[in-house]
Amino acid sequence: MRRYYLYLLAISLFSLSPVFSQENLKRIKIGEFEKGLPLGVIFKDSTQTTFNILERMQHYQVPSVSIAVIDRGRIIWAKAYGNREVARESIADVNTLYQTASISKSINAIAVLRLAQEGKISLQKDIREYLKSWKLPENNFSKSKTITISQLLSHTAGLGTGGFFGYQINDTIPTLNQILDGIRPANSDAVRSINAPGNEYYYSGGGTTVIRKILEDKFKTNYSSLMQTTVLNQLRMTQSTYSQPLQASAVNYARGYIGDSQLVPGGYHIFPELAPDGLWSNATDIGKVIIEIQKALKGKSTYLKKITTQKMFANVLPSSNYTLGFVVEKKLGETYFSHKGANYGYRSVFYGSMESGKQQGIFKANLKPSNKKA
Repeated sequence: MRRYYLYLLAISLFSLSPVFSQENLKRIKIGEFEKGLPLGVIFKDSTQTTFNILERMQHYQVPSVSIAVIDRGRIIWAKAYGNREVARESIADVNTLYQTASISKSINAIAVLRLAQEGKISLQKDIREYLKSWKLPENNFSKSKTITISQLLSHTAGLGTGGFFGYQINDTIPTLNQILDGIRPANSDAVRSINAPGNEYYYSGGGTTVIRKILEDKFKTNYSSLMQTTVLNQLRMTQSTYSQPLQASAVNYARGYIGDSQLVPGGYHIFPELAPDGLWSNATDIGKVIIEIQKALKGKSTYLKKITTQKMFANVLPSSNYTLGFVVEKKLGETYFSHKGANYGYRSVFYGSMESGKQQGIFKANLKPSNKKA
């Protein structure tokens, strides 16, 4: 049995009623949620056996889970379960940080769309115009072909390198250029064209890493600082950071586990690529992102324009439901935006409604383990 810290976000489980006080109703609904965990996503008119969340955590040996629930444009409750670290009493709380893994790609996309909205970068220019300190090696797939940031965001740029393994705390960490070229100490493949741009969807964490290089070359700053000022501060994600590794002062974070009670050496792996996998956050902060997107879709956000958000969720290829940094799917007449993540020792997921703002179900906490890369 493999063991993981798991980070979870569920959206809008119920409507509020004036019959009970807000606090009493919240306690009732939290209790309903805790005893009503399904084995999968449950939508309207579906039925399925439900389980107790603590029993499911014990069954799958998941040390801790972080959850936030949104209704009518606000977080109505958030809660953490379990311990940050198995070996000692260290109770997880709503401020506990988790590696969000590929949810990082969605936050990266928001930053890029915001910069494009401000006219500071183009989604449609050839990326070669932006790349200064590293060049994408040409081959028969890329030569004389335009590759755009929009394609990088939607995984349709024809680039390979699906994901990354991370590095132990004491490993020598590669530079960004070494990662892109697959040169030691990098432990991942070089980022290269494996298909003509615009032809098909191929999930490429390598392509998202190229976005980081573009942003750093364009704005002459480090990616972590740019994300802090462009997104995290703007959306009041006060607990979140792209720092890899975490600052030495960081204490309230969940350690990663894989295998039978095996702590990831050093507590977690470092993911120096940052853009595709480097965000540390919690359910509450990711909930703030979802609320802002839902506001933008109604034209009520001062951060993202409605047209920007519509562009972010526009279909790119008929064969793919991956848009610019998000998965968009329809379930029983309701459309949702979402993303999942898998780093070494961590799992994550969020869903948000694009239409009613209400979610007709809950989301599974018992994700099956695997050795999938970020």
